[in-house]
Amino acid sequence: MTTQLRDVAAFVGIGETPAVRKADKPLKALVLDAITAALDDAGLTPADVDGLVTEGALMPSAMPHDEVAATLGISQYFSGMSSYWGSGIASAHLVGAQAIACGQADVVVSYFGVDWGSTAGAAYTSIGEENSPKVVYEKPFGYFGQPYFFGAIANRYRSTYGVDLERAFGSLAINQRENALRSGTAQMDRSMTYGQYLESPYVAEPLRIPDCCLLTDGAAAAVLVRSDRAKDLPKPPVYLKGASLATMPLSMDNYFTQNPDYLTWPTARPAVEQALAMAGRELDDLDFAELYDCFTMTLLMQIEDIGWCSKGEAAAFVEDGKRVALDGDIPINTHGGLLSHSYLLGATHVTEAIRQLRGDAGDVQVADAELGLVGLLAGPHYGALVLGRDEG
Repeated sequence: MTTQLRDVAAFVGIGETPAVRKADKPLKALVLDAITAALDDAGLTPADVDGLVTEGALMPSAMPHDEVAATLGISQYFSGMSSYWGSGIASAHLVGAQAIACGQADVVVSYFGVDWGSTAGAAYTSIGEENSPKVVYEKPFGYFGQPYFFGAIANRYRSTYGVDLERAFGSLAINQRENALRSGTAQMDRSMTYGQYLESPYVAEPLRIPDCCLLTDGAAAAVLVRSDRAKDLPKPPVYLKGASLATMPLSMDNYFTQNPDYLTWPTARPAVEQALAMAGRELDDLDFAELYDCFTMTLLMQIEDIGWCSKGEAAAFVEDGKRVALDGDIPINTHGGLLSHSYLLGATHVTEAIRQLRGDAGDVQVADAELGLVGLLAGPHYGALVLGRDEG
């Protein structure tokens, strides 16, 4: 694995809009607010920007690069996109780093936003209508909607491995709820006991309401610059040490019916391994991880697939909540994740990782954090970033 991109670029600014179910602004305004906040955080202006990157499915129509550039007054810029949804949010930073390494840009802004809190289920409905195989083969039988897909996976998992997922799911949901409340920036503002978790109704058994991600209106952005330039800016730089996008030959429209293995995310391990190899580090070197958690089941499987435990053992690994807590072996989703902070498909996972490594995560700060992982998925795709506090 090449290490040529290691430490070539560093994050110097982040911006987020408030995490809310329904915003008082349209999506485009939220995205611009996040970008402006990120540039302010970095001590830069739109005139300094010569690169724009984002994921390749939602943003090209919702807030394309040319509209961002025209509104903010950015000219002569590198434009790049990668993958889609969660994996694309992660791999957009790989594209940005490649542009910096090739001399095509010096200051790259990555951005993402959604207004799915206001539009409720409209986004998933439109995805299903666009993909005709789902319309013909899935929807007529009621097999449609993310909770049903992941509920089926969870049932297959517990049947195959003979494990009770209730305690594990509850532990993950409660841990992230506690992190969200401590963060002070989360959309979710209510605490939850295990008893309250058990009283929550099923959405798609065995998934209960707290096992499912929020719906959010919001946006987030990050500024990536040449490492030598980062040292002259006000905030401590966070170095991009490794990045990877792994894919498999299966399209999103048939992923949940034609996948050869529903008990694993096949692209998670290779993506993380490639990113760690680029960084020259091992899994045990990580101080925390921000992982895609649209459902507790998604998170449980990644814990196995990335390598913290063997297949079928993740329920026991997380059951008491201690290993993944802020002071545990591997703190996971320190800001509350998609389950309790906000559902920006992983954009705030990136900003949270940067915040952790700058040492300004407040009440959810992981002690002495030096190296972190961001792992984001989108069906057959998985994007991984390894970020570090120090250069070298």
